[in-house]
Amino acid sequence: MAIDRKEVVKRLVREGTLQNIANTIWSFGVLGLVRENEESVRLLWDDSMRRQLGNFGDKDLQQLELTRLFAKSEGVELVAEGAMREEMLRAARRRIGSPSGFENHIAKELEKFGFGGFEREVSPFGGDEGGELLKIDIAWVDKKVALELDGPSHFLKSAKTGKEGRRNGPTEAKKRLLKSLGWKVRRLDWKVRVKLDKKNEKERRAFWEKSFGKLLGKGSS
Repeated sequence: MAIDRKEVVKRLVREGTLQNIANTIWSFGVLGLVRENEESVRLLWDDSMRRQLGNFGDKDLQQLELTRLFAKSEGVELVAEGAMREEMLRAARRRIGSPSGFENHIAKELEKFGFGGFEREVSPFGGDEGGELLKIDIAWVDKKVALELDGPSHFLKSAKTGKEGRRNGPTEAKKRLLKSLGWKVRRLDWKVRVKLDKKNEKERRAFWEKSFGKLLGKGSS
């Protein structure tokens, strides 16, 4: 028997916990299914906006802010107002972590081979929107070129074999969002970095020139 998604969502609103609702609405955003399921998303969103603010943890608030941003990239506006909006912004501004060793290493490589002029941990949004969420690892802001660095946590793993598979939902969702904002996105995963580190300087220079020479309008220094 086919599952009636709308009925499942209505039941979730009636009986689900705040965490259930936050997780579900976030999933729609991560999978890029907000517009396709706009009625269900709005039902969940409106219910979450009516709930007591004191029941929300920072993770719940961050999920709601991410959902709002992902929905916006699909052309759907989800509105939060008053104290709820302020709390979502506060949670989004929480520092998630410092730049990784991976990021520090790649930044040095880029500068060495003449591809400096970038900024690190850059918000793709204007003003306070997004806070610390969805920041670009390395960005040439004037050209709207983004380099995203994907460590092991960005990939799905097989439950049976433990082998690494494709990039996970949040990673792909961020890429969609950046592209919707007009960014040209390049990705570098940790396995490529390991292979690159084994190459000599000439080969590494060629890699970066091939990756960014045309995008940035320059070659090696």
